[in-house]
Amino acid sequence: MLGKRLLYILVVIAGLALLAAAVIWWFFFRERVLGIPAAPPLIRATPEVTALTTLTATPPVTPNEVDSPLAAFVARNLEIPWALDFLPDRSMLFTERPGRVRLVDASGGLVSQPLLVVPDVAHTGEGGLLGIAVHPDFNRNAFVFIYYTYRDGDRTANKLVRYRKAGNT
Repeated sequence: MLGKRLLYILVVIAGLALLAAAVIWWFFFRERVLGIPAAPPLIRATPEVTALTTLTATPPVTPNEVDSPLAAFVARNLEIPWALDFLPDRSMLFTERPGRVRLVDASGGLVSQPLLVVPDVAHTGEGGLLGIAVHPDFNRNAFVFIYYTYRDGDRTANKLVRYRKAGNT
C-alpha cells in the first residue's frame, strides 16, 4: 500500500514539474515570436516567375503580389556565421565561429567592425564561438550571453560568458 501511494505521489510531482516546464517554455517562446512578421503569401506562378532558377536573383513580382521578399541577403563575405539572436529593435547579433560577434543594424545593415572579438576562442574541429543569446529583459540590462570553445592547457573546454552591449561594442 505504501509503495502505491509513493508511486502516485511521484507521478503527481513529475506531472507538475512537466507542466511548470511547459509554462516557462511557453512564456519564453511567446516573447521571442511576438512581433515577427508572418511570411508573405506564395508568389503565383507566371511566365515571368520561374521556380528557383537561381539563388542569387529575386524573381520579378508585382507590388500587389508580395509585401516583402521571401528571401533577402542580409550580409555577405562572412567567416562561418553560426548562431544568431535578435535585439528588441530588430537588429541582429550573430557569431562567426573564429571568435567575432557581429551586428546587422535594423536600419543600416552589417556594421563593418565586430562588436566583440573573443581572443581565447579555440576554432578547431567543431569548436569556436558557437552560441549567442539576448537576455529576455535586454532593454533593462543589455546582457548578451555567448558560448564558446577555449583551450585549457592541452584540452579544449566550453564556457558561457555574459557581456553587456554598449553602443557598438
